[in-house]
Amino acid sequence: MVELINFLTKTEYLLSPRDSTAVKLTSFVNPSGRSGRNKPADMQQENNIKSVKNVVKGHGSGKTDRALVRASKAAPAINYVTDSFKTSVGLSASGPSKKYNKSDAEDKLVCSTIFRNCRPFKIQAKRSCGFAGTLVSIFYPHC
Repeated sequence: MVELINFLTKTEYLLSPRDSTAVKLTSFVNPSGRSGRNKPADMQQENNIKSVKNVVKGHGSGKTDRALVRASKAAPAINYVTDSFKTSVGLSASGPSKKYNKSDAEDKLVCSTIFRNCRPFKIQAKRSCGFAGTLVSIFYPHC
């Protein structure tokens, strides 16, 4: 709230109308170019820093100053390539997290089908697991 009051005081009362308009126009950016996609400039800067950090992490340890400068200059192009690749393979180009959460419903169905057929916890005579000297059941070692 303090920042908002400070911003309004400076832009509405202290600055000239021309300077006030200039400050308001430079406070927001539109990275996508589509209408209604404006975001605060500080948020855009945080996103830029995050993308540069992701590129710099890929270089490993022992980075020189020149390598850091090259990586920070290349970050927008690298992110464009990775986003294009993700889109081409059907993944979300930009998501809320770095993790891809795949549904495990198909895996559960396959596992339940296999377990339903072989009944691994049911005691069956002459069942072997292919190793010499193993017990018939891990639950009943005397069997």
